[in-house]
Amino acid sequence: MRWQRPHTRDIYVSSLEIIMQSLTIPITGMSCGGCVNNVRNAVTKIAGVTDAHVTVGAATVTYEPTLTNPEALRRAIAQAGYGVAAA
Repeated sequence: MRWQRPHTRDIYVSSLEIIMQSLTIPITGMSCGGCVNNVRNAVTKIAGVTDAHVTVGAATVTYEPTLTNPEALRRAIAQAGYGVAAA
């Protein structure tokens, strides 16, 4: 018996383009790799964050602006115990 592909139909609901934003946040109070991990963990727990590149002194975060915003990112860093510059 020969395999036959089942009949399928394509359904298009809509086309939605998601635009990601990237923000670099200066951070104070960091001195080691543990601090880098703490900040990375704090921001990546936020819904909408897709990437976080963290070094001692700064974090560059890529996020979906419909799910989070710069203030939420700064707040998460501050709650982790580090200083952030005001917007």
